[in-house]
Amino acid sequence: MKRCYFLGLFFLLQGYIAFSQKPVARIDFEIRGMANSYLLLGLENLDRQIILNTIRLNAQGEGFYESKVRLQAGIYVVTFPNQKYFELLIDNEQFFTIYTDTIDIFENLVITGAEQPALFLKFQKLRRSLEKYRSAKDSTGVFQTQEKLKAFKDSVASHLSSSLLAAYLRLYDLTRQLSTRPQELTLESFVRQQQERERNFIRNFPFDDNRLLHSRLLYEQLSYFFNVFIPQHPDTLISRMDMFLAQAARNEAMYKYLLAFFNQNFRHCRTPAYEKVYVYLAENYYLNGKAPWADPRFLNLLQKKVDELKPSVMGVKVANLPLVLPDDKPAMLYDYNAENIILFFWDPDCGTCRNNYLQLVEKARPFKRKDLLIIAIYMHSNKQPWLEFLKKYNNNFINVYDPLKKNDFAKLFRIDRVPFYVLLNSEKQIVAKGNMLDSVWGQLRK
Repeated sequence: MKRCYFLGLFFLLQGYIAFSQKPVARIDFEIRGMANSYLLLGLENLDRQIILNTIRLNAQGEGFYESKVRLQAGIYVVTFPNQKYFELLIDNEQFFTIYTDTIDIFENLVITGAEQPALFLKFQKLRRSLEKYRSAKDSTGVFQTQEKLKAFKDSVASHLSSSLLAAYLRLYDLTRQLSTRPQELTLESFVRQQQERERNFIRNFPFDDNRLLHSRLLYEQLSYFFNVFIPQHPDTLISRMDMFLAQAARNEAMYKYLLAFFNQNFRHCRTPAYEKVYVYLAENYYLNGKAPWADPRFLNLLQKKVDELKPSVMGVKVANLPLVLPDDKPAMLYDYNAENIILFFWDPDCGTCRNNYLQLVEKARPFKRKDLLIIAIYMHSNKQPWLEFLKKYNNNFINVYDPLKKNDFAKLFRIDRVPFYVLLNSEKQIVAKGNMLDSVWGQLRK
């Protein structure tokens, strides 16, 4: 009986301690004009946010968020019912108050009780003012605001050098344009400038600062670097991806973040270059055990996608496809050789295909057969319209079709619509592909 009494007293005491424990983080809200409403508090992650809690506002538009554990350092998002939002920086200071009203949520926003969140808000307002002056083409306003921004950044770098705000500002400036004027650039100086900017980006990238993992800005800077700044050739993309992951290997959190970013960035395969990069990423990181935390179901789906993509990624040698000539004689892809081979998938019932076919006839006319060979592959088996078109428009293409459907061209080359072009080199390796002639024509070996 005594034992039960003491156990009951123990659990009661533990419950009391847990209940009476003071919060270690609290954000008070006062939103005029939002009686009996709510706000959402989220934490940024890649290009989206993780919703942490719903903050209920009373009849006076007042509410609060409390936590018994410290909040992660990062950029948070406060979202209103009308989907308007503002970003909020939280680092070491975790008790403060936010005031605003519904007349103009951002312009009337005030943060008190914490230095860094208030300074981050000041930076956002300066940046917004700069954009307004630029839109209005107000050069005086632009110059004055740029000077204020520079003074602001210098002050933060001097007095809060180790803060999240300082790290955020350094990350913000990573992709800043250099002062060289475009008209002063030669091809050589432009290349040197780009190389220096790339070295600067990698040298100053925050591989060891996990606080920035929860900021959309990190995602945006990586997107700019990999999707805009560096050449979009698959070998270049793969090389830089390897470089970033090698640099992040000492920091598991950053390594996981970068892997997730690359997976998200390249998985939609918006270009043929991205297909090759995605297959490389899957085979060299996810499917070979370098991401042991990955869910087995995800890995199974990833393997299936790789199996679909791999036969037609850039650089892959195409199989010796069986084909049939207009007179129904068999032919094989490897029967034909040239420095450049364009596989042109088309259908004479498609107006765009007919126009592309005739355009290709004219563009190929100056080439010798050993330099350029067009293999025009009719995608269906009804011969009559195909033969009528070939008879009407004379050409020197290798015209073939696949009446018994021995090749699933649509699946093999991931053809979503015709016309579709695949450029092969003399070794029958895929050099380029796409729905437009321009996607392959510029890649011809001269």
